[in-house]
Amino acid sequence: MSAIVMLGAATTAVSACGTATAANTAAGALLAGYGPSMAVTLSTTFPVISTSMGTIIAVLTPAFPLQISPPYAKVRPEDAYGVLSDLAIITAGVSSATAQSIAAAGAPSPTFPTAVADVNTKLANLISTITMKFVTPLTF
Repeated sequence: MSAIVMLGAATTAVSACGTATAANTAAGALLAGYGPSMAVTLSTTFPVISTSMGTIIAVLTPAFPLQISPPYAKVRPEDAYGVLSDLAIITAGVSSATAQSIAAAGAPSPTFPTAVADVNTKLANLISTITMKFVTPLTF
């Protein structure tokens, strides 16, 4: 039963990452409107990802109370904490891109497109991580 709960949480997190990626791409086209647009994404999809990882951690905590699992464990709480850490890095990337979206007298700096692409890359990596560490091992 706990595998079903964790798989549901992991697939929800992957879906939320996909939504965040699409939102980031659309917000990038808004140039100076990037920040307000991404504020909505940060307040909607990122909490879903955090809650999903929290669910996985809660399921695993009784089995691994020190949050360190044995090497043979297929699903590990430390990987969920890693996802949360990556999410914090992505949030910082969104903040950086927001600053770059209005850096040149209210217009985007020349590095703004690169910053938006970096956020997309990090979100794609997060999708891969969640899929590899949680969805694949829990799908049987």
